[in-house]
Amino acid sequence: MFIASLPSRYSTRMKKRIDNTVIHDPLMIVKDMVRDTGEVSEELGGFLIKVINQNNFPWANVFRYLLSLNHEVWVEIRDEELYIVSCPWAD
Repeated sequence: MFIASLPSRYSTRMKKRIDNTVIHDPLMIVKDMVRDTGEVSEELGGFLIKVINQNNFPWANVFRYLLSLNHEVWVEIRDEELYIVSCPWAD
């Protein structure tokens, strides 16, 4: 692990910083939002979301969250299924 490789004078300080930081995994947040209304996977540094239940899918929440990550967002049809694709904006 990264902390173990640091000299001892840094280890304690770095460990405290890491312990006090809450890390949110965007993939898990999207999966939590979508639940059983879709299937989420990572693609192109962003997400591929297959919409399974269009009526109960949290459209606004998902789009707002993906856009808050500074992602471009597309809606596509693949094999007669509706998909949301996102990837980070290219500078």
